[in-house]
Amino acid sequence: MLATNGCDSARGTSPIDGGSFLTDPFTTDDTSYTAGRQNGSTTGVFIYQFRITTKYTNATGLPIQLPACAGASAQPIYTVVYADQLTPQGITYNPAPPCPGGTQTITVAPGSTREDTLEVKGPNAFDPVTGQPTNSVVVGRFRLLFAAQTCTGSGKCVAAPDEQRYSTAFTVRTGS
Repeated sequence: MLATNGCDSARGTSPIDGGSFLTDPFTTDDTSYTAGRQNGSTTGVFIYQFRITTKYTNATGLPIQLPACAGASAQPIYTVVYADQLTPQGITYNPAPPCPGGTQTITVAPGSTREDTLEVKGPNAFDPVTGQPTNSVVVGRFRLLFAAQTCTGSGKCVAAPDEQRYSTAFTVRTGS
């Protein structure tokens, strides 16, 4: 299945240690992105945005389930995490709420590959009183995290291996 969402290259042998676009199951189309800046709805608040294309290959022997927002152009739900700490705290690019219209599941068969182009932008969470962003980390070295699961015929699902959940690392800078 091919969908539009976005990514390219990296280095190494595993997404957790740097990664390779040709060998890792979850890669991005580039190692560096520039987030464009736009005025937000509150004075002094800027919105940063960039496009990233992912290539996701199921390298396991079981189907992988990817939670996605419901709709005709379903894309996997993602979280942006720090490349080395694998946590999302403070990162401005995480969607909130991720799926106002509900969720569905994308199944990726063993050996199958899909591509998605994601419009990554933030901040997405604001203090209700001040209107200021609650998450302010805009630049840095990050990874995408898909909540990928492997499911057996009995219906038991467990988190997929790390290399199926975390993308290769990439850097985000800002532009004007």
